[in-house]
Amino acid sequence: MEEDPQRANLHGKEISFRAGRLAIVRERAGVAALRAGFFKEALKDLRAALRIGGSIEMQPFIAQCEAELGNARKALEIAGSVDEAKLGKSGRVELRIAAAKARSILGQNDAAVVTLKCSELNTTDATWSKRLHKAYRDALIASGEVSQAKDFEERFPQSFS
Repeated sequence: MEEDPQRANLHGKEISFRAGRLAIVRERAGVAALRAGFFKEALKDLRAALRIGGSIEMQPFIAQCEAELGNARKALEIAGSVDEAKLGKSGRVELRIAAAKARSILGQNDAAVVTLKCSELNTTDATWSKRLHKAYRDALIASGEVSQAKDFEERFPQSFS
């Protein structure tokens, strides 16, 4: 999914058409659409997955869709309503990315940097590592910390290649 989001999205659409009443199918289709940049479609599938399966793990992705669609306050509302203790590590990271994106949209760039500061910033081998690193670098740049962003990028070159 990370290497070819467009292709993953096409597969997600097909499987959703064939087995759209399964939460896992709608979740995967939604995440694929999100990664491919089809935010309205992703939101529809992720909300369906939430209705069908009830998993709180959908909330970070729903918040990301809302932020990408320009609904920053809605994204923050969703992020604030989630009990992070009930999320896995991946879900917590995705929630931070969504909240930081929303903060940036609202011009709260320093808050976006603070939101992304976590021990997971030192992780390099998780599926979400590149997204977290890029979000943190972008937040640093937006807050005027260009040299700090450059230093961070040099620490994790594999995330920016």
